[in-house]
Amino acid sequence: MKTADRALRGILQRIADGTYPIKAELPPESDIAAELGMSRLSVREAMRELIADGVIAAKQGRRHRIAPTIHWSVRSRELATTVAALEGGSQRLVDELLEARQVLEVEICRLAATRITDEQLEQMQQQVDIMESTRDSLDEADIAANVAADLVFHQVIVDAARNRFLATGMRPLADMLFAVREQTSRSAEVRTDALHHHRQILAALTDRDPGAAADAMAAHMDQTMEASHGLSLS
Repeated sequence: MKTADRALRGILQRIADGTYPIKAELPPESDIAAELGMSRLSVREAMRELIADGVIAAKQGRRHRIAPTIHWSVRSRELATTVAALEGGSQRLVDELLEARQVLEVEICRLAATRITDEQLEQMQQQVDIMESTRDSLDEADIAANVAADLVFHQVIVDAARNRFLATGMRPLADMLFAVREQTSRSAEVRTDALHHHRQILAALTDRDPGAAADAMAAHMDQTMEASHGLSLS
């Protein structure tokens, strides 16, 4: 891990534990560097990233402040974990993540229905086969394979839509969606339900039916929301 990344995590930890409270002024860079035992250069690089993500509010001629979490761009698991610590849990964040996914992925699936290739459909079928073969297993390797197949299945749909802006919108969600899927996949019942929905999505895409594809994806998103109750992003 780069020292700037360690500095960023150190600053976020201090925000999470209240050392640097929301809306409070941050100490000078030199003081933060001394606290973290790192160079000012590493701290400055971390601060730039946190400013870009809206975590730190910077104004010319004034000390930087910690911005309210509503202004943060929560695009990494570290930021999500910090927000969860400040807001007393991450269920709301999980709900927001899945709402964002639903808005994007239902329409992505609708577009993919008219643009998907036979090769991509074959690739999706291969992932469904993996999900089926690992559906009832409690083996850690099989659960990991099930999660990986699920993620590839959905990525193929994103690729098939052939829309760079929608693909860009999905990219920051990937790490946090993996955290959610990793937890829900520990339930064989959830894996069975998910397999059913993946088959429905694949059937609609095979028929090149945009409406059916969007409906199948929306039903899958509803199932995912239900399965994700009580999960965290940490």
